[in-house]
Amino acid sequence: MRTLFLIVLVSFVYNSATAQEVEKRATKAEKKEVRRAKRLAQLQETDSYFNIELLGTNRSVQDQATSNQIYNGFGGGIGLGSLRMRRDWMWEYRMTGGYNLIDSQAGRSSNDFWGDFSFAYLKQLTNSKLYLGPQANFLSQVRYTPSLGNSSLHWELVGSLGAVGRYQDQWTLPLVNKAIQVYGQVHLPLIAYVSRPIYGVTVDGQMNQYVSSWNRLQRVDTEFGIFFPVMRRKDNPNLFRLGYQWDILRFRDNEQQRVLSAQHILTIGLFIKMI
Repeated sequence: MRTLFLIVLVSFVYNSATAQEVEKRATKAEKKEVRRAKRLAQLQETDSYFNIELLGTNRSVQDQATSNQIYNGFGGGIGLGSLRMRRDWMWEYRMTGGYNLIDSQAGRSSNDFWGDFSFAYLKQLTNSKLYLGPQANFLSQVRYTPSLGNSSLHWELVGSLGAVGRYQDQWTLPLVNKAIQVYGQVHLPLIAYVSRPIYGVTVDGQMNQYVSSWNRLQRVDTEFGIFFPVMRRKDNPNLFRLGYQWDILRFRDNEQQRVLSAQHILTIGLFIKMI
């Protein structure tokens, strides 16, 4: 009788353990399926684009490390990047760069090379068309002026962390009944690493390096633009973007010298939907 009781007890414990293991496996499979369905739903709610842009630029710069004269001129550039948007957030990565031929008031020419790399993540405010978030940015501005001899090379290298705010809304154009996305945004660096020539003679490559806050480095980067469909056909998800960007930077080397730079950028870009 005791043996029979032990056999029944062992069988009961074994069956219970087996049932629990099967239940655990089923629960894990269900959770995995739920996660997969959630990722699929998020993917379906996400619009992801690769973009290429052509730029037309106008630069004005005054670098008191070389002279008090203002240089001004026109140029062009190119941009690459990606944009991902969901119902309540978006992020954008952009790489832009170009060249300007700028002339001083005295007729002296300088070659201006620039590059700008940025990543922004924006979260939509509740019940609003406003987005706020952080932005990381690296800006390179290099000027080569052959007529200055051993003072010919000057630059600003600025790596920064800051905040960006964006307003975005959908409008319908009258008469043509076409939907477009309209946006405007402002980027303000809050803390930055800045590299500048140590003095006017830069042939030896010496430089000053600073960690700067808003009181020494002041930069405002604003942008306005519109997105609109490439074609009227609904089965074509690609977009064009027309934009205008104004970027102004002011940095003080010391009490006597500063650099002030401003650039106007007109952009036309093609956004190719990837997801």
